[in-house]
Amino acid sequence: MKTNIFGNLYSSAILLLVTGILVSCSTFATNDAGYTLEYGIEKGKVSSYTITGYGSSTMEVQGQVMSQTESLTGTATHVVTGESSNILDHELTFTDLSLNSTSDMTGSMNISVSSIVGVALKIATGRQGEDIEFINFDDIPRVEGLIPPHLNLIELLPILAPSPVNVSDTWKGIREQNIESHDFKMILKSEIDYLFAGIEQRLGFECVKITATDNYTLSGSGIANGMNTEFYGYGTNNNTYYFAYKEGILIELDSRTGINLDITMTAMGMTIPIVGTGTLKFVYNK
Repeated sequence: MKTNIFGNLYSSAILLLVTGILVSCSTFATNDAGYTLEYGIEKGKVSSYTITGYGSSTMEVQGQVMSQTESLTGTATHVVTGESSNILDHELTFTDLSLNSTSDMTGSMNISVSSIVGVALKIATGRQGEDIEFINFDDIPRVEGLIPPHLNLIELLPILAPSPVNVSDTWKGIREQNIESHDFKMILKSEIDYLFAGIEQRLGFECVKITATDNYTLSGSGIANGMNTEFYGYGTNNNTYYFAYKEGILIELDSRTGINLDITMTAMGMTIPIVGTGTLKFVYNK
């Protein structure tokens, strides 16, 4: 079967969106000044989420425009394995995952992601989601395509408000991550605008609704199918989070994303532009 490395890159980008929400649970306290948010998940407690997603993209190769669609379903878990006064240690694991791609180039195919199922990505964060540190990035298996599927999952981790907030209050988050392994490196920068949008019911839980607009850029290099590759892109994630603030857990996330990506095959001197959109939904199981 012919490998579509350009299409699989965008499939990976869709897959990358999955797990960031799994570390988005928080404690929520209030006083006369407003609500104070900080991560306070019980150590050892496993939270499970159902994942569904859909994406579409177009790319231009030597003047020919090709299209592709992707769909995914699966489940994932999040557990806090350790904590100190200011640091939380997390493990994020796909427990089931299916990714299908249909393109003009290859037709319909299932992309093999079995190597990452059951493998935990370990990270450390501050109490409010700041200062993310990757613990075992090199140990995460690679799948077809350029960008490791576990990577952008972290970009959906909200940076919680640094001071008490009330409904209609806003705050900003800025994040820059330099990520590198033996055959891959990337710089990912985000500027995120958050809004405390209100209180709503979800699945029997009283939830805090937070909306976020994440404008990001990514650049880097890697090896795809044995070829040296460079890439640059930018995009926007529009996310709506629902937190059960009394229980301190995430109940639901709705996400819409758009990405513009240029992939350069350095030996060939050829740049492939890709434009894509995607939606993802995450729902708390237990």
